[in-house]
Amino acid sequence: MIRNYLTERNKFISIKEYIWHKLFNEFTLDQSNASCTGLFNIEQLKWHDEALELAGITDQYLSNVVATDHVKKYNGRELDFSPQTPIHYGASDGCLANLGSMADKPALLQLQWHKRRRQGGQQPSPCPMKTQ
Repeated sequence: MIRNYLTERNKFISIKEYIWHKLFNEFTLDQSNASCTGLFNIEQLKWHDEALELAGITDQYLSNVVATDHVKKYNGRELDFSPQTPIHYGASDGCLANLGSMADKPALLQLQWHKRRRQGGQQPSPCPMKTQ
């Protein structure tokens, strides 16, 4: 079980959480990216206890979840920002793409797709099947 390898100092974080931690010394994740983990209850806006149990972890290994409009004032000296510069946490690419394409009304639909570039040779399958 994964718990055997964890200590109270371990966290599962993304690069966004890492950067936020470096700026503000706190582990934070927005609701849209938390929902992408499959471990977040989008109706109660908190980590889903049963999903965490199935994953073999507790919420102590995950960041605190904030709303996508969460803002903090940056007071550090590492970056060349004016004092009290507001830093917005934001959301995931998918939902922000909808806003960027003006698909913000119930009757509008925005489609996204990602085309993989093939760079010569045979491209490996993302889910290779075992052959005998």
